Amino acid sequence: MAPTAPPSEGDKRKESGSKDRSPSQNSEGIKRRQKAHALKRLALKYKNAPNGTRLGLQWDPVLGKKVAYIKDHFTGAIRPAIMKDNMYDNMSKEKLEWHRQQYLQAREALENEDEGEEEKDEG
Repeated sequence: MAPTAPPSEGDKRKESGSKDRSPSQNSEGIKRRQKAHALKRLALKYKNAPNGTRLGLQWDPVLGKKVAYIKDHFTGAIRPAIMKDNMYDNMSKEKLEWHRQQYLQAREALENEDEGEEEKDEG
């Protein structure tokens, strides 16, 4: 057998040319954008619905299945339903309002605490 000659410069080619031309997509980033788009679409569809409304089963691209969604009792944000929502559904209006006030006070205290830390960093 005769030894083979090394390939010339013109014969050298990349084996994976298509990979080099198109950037690979991060699947987590794609799913995150799909979920954000789906939540934005649901928010537009149910913007006039009262807080605490159950939105039924909606497709979740991250989990790859239908998930029960709810419009949050306190913030109005659309999110997957949890067991605590059942507790809020069964409460009287007075008790639910008390929980809403507690939530608002806790959120306000957190915001004030964050502002205080920022002032310390600046001063």
